[in-house]
Amino acid sequence: MQLKSWSCCKRKLIVLGACFVTISHSFPPATLLSTGTRRNSPIPLLYSQHASEVYGSESWLIQSIQSSQSTTDLARLMEEEVYCNGALGSSLPVNAFDRINMNITAKALRRLAHLSILETKEAKDCNYSENPENPRTQLLGSLLNQAEIALTMALDDPETLLNPYNLADILISLGMLSHVESSHFSSRLLRNLLDSIEKHEAQTIHSVGLIRMVQCLQAIARLQLEEPNLQDCIFQRLLKPDAVAKLPARTIAHGLAALANLHTNNRDSKLLSRAFMRRLRKQKVREEATLSDLLRALAATDKLFQKPEMDEFKGEAAIFGFTLLRDVIKKKSDSQAAFSSKTVSDLISTWARLSNNEREDVVIEELLNICESDGVMERCNLYELEKILVSVERLRTANHTGTMELAGERFLALVKESNQSSATEYFSPCVINSILRCPVLLHRRSPEVMKPFIAAALLLFHDVDFVNSCSLGEIANFLWFKSVARWLDEEVLHLFCQRLLDPELVDSCSPKLASRILGAFTAMMSLEPPGDTDNYQYPMAETISQIFHCYGVHLLTSRLEPAEAATALYSYAKASYFHDMGIFDHLVSSVSSMVNRCTTRQLSQSLWSCGKMVAFEQLYGHDLPPYHKSSLIIAQELCRRSNELTPPDVTQCMWALARLGVTGRCYLEPLAERAIVVSESMNTIEVVNILWGLGKTEYIATDLLLILAEKLMEDPLDASPKQAASALFALGRLNFRNKELFDKLCAILIDRIDDTSAQSIANVLWAYKTVNLRPPEELLSFWATEKLGLVGVQSLKPR
Repeated sequence: MQLKSWSCCKRKLIVLGACFVTISHSFPPATLLSTGTRRNSPIPLLYSQHASEVYGSESWLIQSIQSSQSTTDLARLMEEEVYCNGALGSSLPVNAFDRINMNITAKALRRLAHLSILETKEAKDCNYSENPENPRTQLLGSLLNQAEIALTMALDDPETLLNPYNLADILISLGMLSHVESSHFSSRLLRNLLDSIEKHEAQTIHSVGLIRMVQCLQAIARLQLEEPNLQDCIFQRLLKPDAVAKLPARTIAHGLAALANLHTNNRDSKLLSRAFMRRLRKQKVREEATLSDLLRALAATDKLFQKPEMDEFKGEAAIFGFTLLRDVIKKKSDSQAAFSSKTVSDLISTWARLSNNEREDVVIEELLNICESDGVMERCNLYELEKILVSVERLRTANHTGTMELAGERFLALVKESNQSSATEYFSPCVINSILRCPVLLHRRSPEVMKPFIAAALLLFHDVDFVNSCSLGEIANFLWFKSVARWLDEEVLHLFCQRLLDPELVDSCSPKLASRILGAFTAMMSLEPPGDTDNYQYPMAETISQIFHCYGVHLLTSRLEPAEAATALYSYAKASYFHDMGIFDHLVSSVSSMVNRCTTRQLSQSLWSCGKMVAFEQLYGHDLPPYHKSSLIIAQELCRRSNELTPPDVTQCMWALARLGVTGRCYLEPLAERAIVVSESMNTIEVVNILWGLGKTEYIATDLLLILAEKLMEDPLDASPKQAASALFALGRLNFRNKELFDKLCAILIDRIDDTSAQSIANVLWAYKTVNLRPPEELLSFWATEKLGLVGVQSLKPR
């Protein structure tokens, strides 16, 4: 004990001697105090020639620093061996030393940074920087002040060059500590450090070694520094043919992570990214890599290739992702390790972005199998579940219904767990929208998959707070989900309408959103209601009319895109909303002005909309609607592109032209010829509507009539009595006589006579009379007894 006290006293005497020497022949006090140190700052780290006589060689101290097992041990070592028992954190004058040893400063900072990261991982809830009395915090402050003083002194002397190894170690340490420290480092310290490095020639910087240069790149990325000169210097060395081959797998993975976070679009950075990927793809290097190395490299590549400037290497990224993911799955299988739900969701998300769909996707199959077999879905939180479902949707993986059922059950469980609290506290409408898109796009016809998603959505959509937190776009998406899922819920629709009629939302709406909102309601009203469809009144018709009135005004703009104008036009027609026909006229004009930019589906739906709305023009006393000329422009473009039309397109066009009273051969002939080509793909309803259009325009297309008649003779017929009556009426107008076809269509009415209207029966009887055929006795008997109140027709013998 006495020996130790004497040793300490001896050190302090030497320190005082050093003070005297410094004052007599070195920098004046004002010079050192102007270097940016703070009043009452910790004493700078000294390792002078005088002090070396006291506490041994420099190598011994460095070895002791590097063998420290904790930040507390390191702080104690520095306090005892360097700061002389108690000087750590003291306010002794900073000009008390003849020179500063940067080697010890750099090594101590490097070890402190490494230990801090390890301790932070072990205790994630521990924040070392909160307590200024913590020995680690005091040591860090001393080391940073020491480094700043030394750097400032070196920059003041143009001939002084600090050791590049020490400079690199300090930069690396600051990068590592940036993930631990809550406060930022002095900008002056960083600037001086970078300026000191740039004083060296490129060859000297390269001498620090390949691994250190990669670690410097990591530090630049972590500290979010923009240093193009230093980066270019590092890139030049790492891009040499012998460089990347000397790097271990772990360093390459860290290098990719650094490149992903660098704020640069330098060509060399892209080439280095490719070089790293190619090296890590080699089997020998992959075998050397640990599972965490591969996961880090995959995550970095995913982030790297979200940058637009990396598009030219997307093929390389897809191959790299495929190779590494297969290795990750293999290493996981060999080690029997259990992936966390976060790891699996990240892997699936990464592959969804890297995949280019140029090969059979066995990777997503294996990852989804892990989801099912390892119970990953049961452990997912909402955001991990969103990642998985968004990725499955992007990859169009529709053959894993088991995984989707588990996802739906987990989603429902999460909603139920939070049902006691406000849904908006836990569920973002944006996240819910992403989750609901996948099942409705890929599994809408699977009740087992859709059931839990609809049940979860039902709980959320009945929550007023959740609905009130939704934006216009999110409500439009939710309405679309309900329509595709064929889910008609009046209470939910009422809540959505109330939200949409909020004046703030209405005023802030854009033309694009207005088109989507009206399109969503159109889709909802297209749902077949339960029970009697003829007498069914859609819920809240008046409220929906208000929505069209409020949002329609936003469509009076010339900035509409083809899809927006066509969707809005179709919405007005589908809803039969005729109160603001000026908006409808404007939409038709907009579509006709950009027909060359519209798809054939958009054009055919627009023409159909004109045909649908023409019936309301009589309310305004118009013989021809104001949009008649524009509708003819749309029809001309459809005829010009008739070879692109699908059966629904042809049907809509023929029906619309008939409603508009267009009988010109130049319009009907191209459509009739296209109908012949696509007739094999037509269903009964399409055949009936084309017949109705031909009958209405009285356009005789014999070849098409024969083909359509043959289609109607096929079994089974799924037409309704009204459609069958329309087909017979059209055949009568075209004077097409075929007793077998007439009787077959008439049988549809007889079989469902209770659902047949008097108008339909009258049309059928007229058609039979026009082609000189005798109608079936059952139809005549029903007409006489039920509609005319006469005695039933007896078995009459023809004359």
